[in-house]
Amino acid sequence: MPPSKKPRPSEQSAHSPSGNEENESTRVIPVVEEEVSIERVTENTGDSVRVRVALHEETQYVPVTDVIEELSVERVPVNRFVDQRAEPREEGGVLIVPVYETVAVVEHRLLLKEEVRIVRHRREIERKEEVVLRKETAIVERRGADEEEWKPTPPAEP
Repeated sequence: MPPSKKPRPSEQSAHSPSGNEENESTRVIPVVEEEVSIERVTENTGDSVRVRVALHEETQYVPVTDVIEELSVERVPVNRFVDQRAEPREEGGVLIVPVYETVAVVEHRLLLKEEVRIVRHRREIERKEEVVLRKETAIVERRGADEEEWKPTPPAEP
């Protein structure tokens, strides 16, 4: 106990071992308190690790198909009188556009002057196109405290 505080006579007789009578209700029980302290200590072992990224380029040729469509126009003279106009039509992949002219005769008649035939030609050209593919790989290297050269670390298996 601190020196400024002295036990009272009633406390002294109850707690003092010099008293002959022991009272069960005033027994002194010591209390212990424990504390835990956790710290993290970083220790330099001298080992080093470095990671480099390497870029690899690979040229591959990829097949490419170019489609080219060309049109040719053919004018076919008909010079035949018809009773009425017809709309443009398609026959076997050929677009036929009729062209009319009104001709003055003693009577009026419709003359089919010509037909314009438009033919579509399609051809495909196979060729190879050059494509550059890029792939990055990470290189992990280690060096111990007593070593001078970097040693590659094998990659982890998936």
